[in-house]
Amino acid sequence: MINKFADMIDDYLEEQQAEILDRKEPFEIAGKRQELNVIRLPLRLLTYNIRNGRFAAELLELEASEGRRLDPSKERDAAKIEELLLRDRTKTDWLRRDIERVGQLQPATITHDGFIINGNRRAAILNQLFRETGDQHFAYLEVVRLPTNVSSSDLWRFEAGFQLAVELKADYGPINELLKIKEGREYGLQDQEIAIILGGDNTADSVRKKLKRLDLIEDYLAYFGQDKRYSTVEGRVEHFIDLDSIMQKSDWKKLDTAQQTQVLHAAYLMISVARIPHLDVRKIGKFIQDPRTALEWANKTLKIGGVEEEVQVPLKEKDPSLEPLEEEIQELEAKILEKTSDSAAIASTPADKQQKLPEQRKVIEHDQVATSKPLPKQPKPPEISKAASSNPKDSSKKELLKEVFQETAEKADLDRQKKKPAQILKRVESNLQALDDVSNEHLRPYSNEFNRIEALVRKLATRFG
Repeated sequence: MINKFADMIDDYLEEQQAEILDRKEPFEIAGKRQELNVIRLPLRLLTYNIRNGRFAAELLELEASEGRRLDPSKERDAAKIEELLLRDRTKTDWLRRDIERVGQLQPATITHDGFIINGNRRAAILNQLFRETGDQHFAYLEVVRLPTNVSSSDLWRFEAGFQLAVELKADYGPINELLKIKEGREYGLQDQEIAIILGGDNTADSVRKKLKRLDLIEDYLAYFGQDKRYSTVEGRVEHFIDLDSIMQKSDWKKLDTAQQTQVLHAAYLMISVARIPHLDVRKIGKFIQDPRTALEWANKTLKIGGVEEEVQVPLKEKDPSLEPLEEEIQELEAKILEKTSDSAAIASTPADKQQKLPEQRKVIEHDQVATSKPLPKQPKPPEISKAASSNPKDSSKKELLKEVFQETAEKADLDRQKKKPAQILKRVESNLQALDDVSNEHLRPYSNEFNRIEALVRKLATRFG
């Protein structure tokens, strides 16, 4: 079939020599520069090819819903692909007006047998205009036709160079970028070579991290029975960046495989059902500092989500001598923070509870990362759609998940603070100094609270003679 398409183009060019235009475009093929002719071909001889481009995720999702692989050489499937290409009305309308006004300015690129590498949307718009107007001017596409000796790795370089170059990739979704990088790996390109083609500040390490991110996204989709439905993670890629960062922390590696799976699946529910912002995902990094806290949260979260994945929670023994001190410090800080927030005249700035994840993270080779391996099979929750559900039960579930998450975040913050008496005392002193600047008139209603705090401070001080 491929030869048939190539022969049709060859026959056309032999008959229509005038369609070989007086222009050339430079390409690197097999490591050498070549100048290739720009030619003008009828759209009927060309075939859409979005499997490996900026619409790859959308095509995979469409094929998953159709239950079959689409063949762009068939009219019915070509129409479905064209619909995908023209779905973004803003970009389509802008490009359509531009083509109507000044015509095609840049040549597209096709394989030797007529599959469009770069220029699929332009071809779709021209096809649309030709059907609507019958104007033969819209029935042709100016293209550069690649020779037959182009390897699959060279083909990837062309596509990535056209579509993923830093200055051009604003039109390229983050999922399609990850899929394109994965394809480069499959074609045998080294991570360093991929990074160079991507340009900008990309490195071999950043390429590996992006591939790990895609592994995590695909595991998330598989967990909810949403394989290839990449639109369900549209706008959520940052969540998986933060989640992957947590999975590189030393605290994560202290959990066994079953515990990691438990926490990971709970995080998936928070992303999909509770729809937490990506900055909240970082709080899970605080949860795992105490395995008991992390696993208690995971168990509660999965039960709310209707998933039973029980993992024994390790017990943590407490030092009895510290318990009274912890309770008293908690009471002291709660009182001060409560009263200082009651008055607009009281200026206190609580310590920031959002801790950034370490910037320096250990880089693990893509083929050694745990997320690239299938996780242990677990009971699956009900399929969850991209859109927030209007079902009252789902709304209630969402609120319960958020409530448990917030309670765990507060507990993790408090547990961390209890381990740092110096930090707590500094905050207490800072708050008390702020109160010292407040007038007696504003403080007088809180005299009983001050007396209780004074008694608590004296009690603590007697421990040290």
